[in-house]
Amino acid sequence: MAKKDFTPAHAVELYIGNYRFDAIRIVETKEYRMSQNQILSTIGINRNWLITLPFKAPKVYQNLVGEGLNHVTLFAEYTANGVGSRAETISVRDARIIWRYFNTKGNAQAQKLIDAL
Repeated sequence: MAKKDFTPAHAVELYIGNYRFDAIRIVETKEYRMSQNQILSTIGINRNWLITLPFKAPKVYQNLVGEGLNHVTLFAEYTANGVGSRAETISVRDARIIWRYFNTKGNAQAQKLIDAL
């Protein structure tokens, strides 16, 4: 397995409604991103859903891409509360697209997040 390069980042707190997230600010680009795992686990979806989506549900994947999902992940390394962490991240925009999709499927947590946005 190839070694992954991790981009330097800073942890920042992000509140959406009553939800608190450990967002990640990329040092070089100043872009805000979120852990792919945290985005999905918050709405009760298996963290592998996004990884397998193009293969298991290509039509859904293409619809999400049509809505602007770019599905570009970035491996980030940051420190939160004095603990070094690494995460596979996606853009906040992609998180919104994913939550909006699950909102249309009746996911209560996704609906609360979309309402808060």
